[in-house]
Amino acid sequence: GRATVSAAGESHFQLGGPTRIRLVATDYVHGGLTRITTYVDAAHWLACFRKAAEQCFFALVTDDKDTPLGIVHHSKGTSSQYVVTPGKLAGALPDIPGASQAWLGYNQPHGDPSQSESDHSLLADMAVLLSMLRIRCRGLIVVAPGGAASYWDGEQEVVFDIPAHPRRIPLPLLERRVFLNRRSKS
Repeated sequence: GRATVSAAGESHFQLGGPTRIRLVATDYVHGGLTRITTYVDAAHWLACFRKAAEQCFFALVTDDKDTPLGIVHHSKGTSSQYVVTPGKLAGALPDIPGASQAWLGYNQPHGDPSQSESDHSLLADMAVLLSMLRIRCRGLIVVAPGGAASYWDGEQEVVFDIPAHPRRIPLPLLERRVFLNRRSKS
């Protein structure tokens, strides 16, 4: 492989030979709801990440009947910021069979679930990308320690407390993995 650094200071690693990228289940999270019809329901599933020390960005994916299919763990940032590559996140979601809706979200380790203008801009960009893939973007949820949360639907922000539910239903936690296509030698 070969490493390069762009003018913006981003590092890239080019893999030698053909590669393939796919989502793989790396773990399971547990929740108590079999359908996600509201932002409060979605926050329940994302609440398990509220105590993480670094901000992490997720997409909770459901089918057209509001059944949760998986949570894509897109990225891990620092205690005060997350990193999102909208094209990579949006491009990964159609790999989930039956995906038709996505609730985006991240955790806020410092406890304030208020959203910024940057968060709102990201949601707008993601909504456009997902609509091109025929996936409905349901909004952006921020979860914080103590059960506080916020939701932005593109028009207004709502701050609320996440209600407790038993957590007995497993849901796969999915991450992007790069695989080298190995060719057999004759």
